[in-house]
Amino acid sequence: AGVMMRHLWITMFSILCCLSQAAMGQDIFQTLDPATTELELATAGRGHGINALGGHLFVRVINQSRNVDLVMQWGLFDLSDPDFVYSYINGDMKFRSGVTASDRQFEYYRQVENRSVWTVPLNLTTQQKAHLLKKFSWWMQPENRTYQYNLWYNNCATAVRDLLHEALGPKFKEHYQVPLGETFRTLGEEYFLNYPAIPYFADTFFNSSIDQPLQKWDAWLLPVMAQDLLADVPAF
Repeated sequence: AGVMMRHLWITMFSILCCLSQAAMGQDIFQTLDPATTELELATAGRGHGINALGGHLFVRVINQSRNVDLVMQWGLFDLSDPDFVYSYINGDMKFRSGVTASDRQFEYYRQVENRSVWTVPLNLTTQQKAHLLKKFSWWMQPENRTYQYNLWYNNCATAVRDLLHEALGPKFKEHYQVPLGETFRTLGEEYFLNYPAIPYFADTFFNSSIDQPLQKWDAWLLPVMAQDLLADVPAF
């Protein structure tokens, strides 16, 4: 019964996501006044599936005068793919951006996946918020929604990082160009302990790059680290 209920929740959530996007249209973000819109960095805690081991990162968009409370994300994919695990690790996957009502997204994580969700305000200028809203609108165009996913270099969290870099300017990236004291191998060990095949194939997938020293910039690949990484960033 529990498995059936979970599948029902997932099906309902998928339908609601599609209906939400169709109802809100492609240009919802362009219609919002950045001066009265607030943005939050939202994180879902770690889950049990291989795609959820590092958590999930997305951006919450709130405009009370327009009764808008949405999440913009870059973590949508087809879990029914029989080669999902191999493709996920190997970086040979297509992911999609999408927008969902915040309450539905949060309820799904809490009720279906038993994961915590927490948010932190993004202290941005009106100009910076305007830039991000314009980029969100671009990502919602049908021809732009799909992107080449890579577990280490191009995922739901690095997408948010790169958009913040665009909005805040080069000093944002410079702030993180300091040694992390980790490599991809050591950084991933904690998160993939329950998937022993990943370390086994790591050298095949990544060759020597998996043991190259990382910078703090690279640590954004793990969604659960994003809020700590953002905490000490000065205003730009």
